[in-house]
Amino acid sequence: MRQPQPDQDLTRLAFRVEKQTAVLFPLAVHHLKLELSVADGYGTGGDGSGVRGTNASSSTERAAAMRYGLTTDLEEIMEERAELIAKETHLTERLRKILGERAPRHVPTLCDGRGLAGWELPWEKGSRDPNNGWSRPDCREVAGPSGLCDACRVRCARYRTEHDLKPLSEEQVTAA
Repeated sequence: MRQPQPDQDLTRLAFRVEKQTAVLFPLAVHHLKLELSVADGYGTGGDGSGVRGTNASSSTERAAAMRYGLTTDLEEIMEERAELIAKETHLTERLRKILGERAPRHVPTLCDGRGLAGWELPWEKGSRDPNNGWSRPDCREVAGPSGLCDACRVRCARYRTEHDLKPLSEEQVTAA
């Protein structure tokens, strides 16, 4: 019987969390904190003519409303982050509990060739460029003993041959 493969939806989710959410989150927090430091609640010299209608708000009130919105956004994304982490932790613990002693001793690892020559050069299908790399940064296939999936291992070996590098050995990949 074939070894079950990782769930593709969870694999894509993990990729999005790693490459998008984890990058965007600190930027958004930083942005909100900068905006909060600007919205100090004080006007910048009055409300203009000195006469305002009964329905108009003052600059101080507008700044307070802006500060409230920014604070709410910050609290909500912090809460959503905590919920996401808690949900993932709960799901993983539940899966391990369901599997009990039947849990695999070795959880499959995903293809990753960081540290190997040419890894920083992305592979483009059909490219005739001699400097075409071999890596697919979005590759989420299960890795073999070499640390690479079959397709990436073949492209890496071809790249190494074309660039007069030593053949790929498992020792090189596991050390990387």
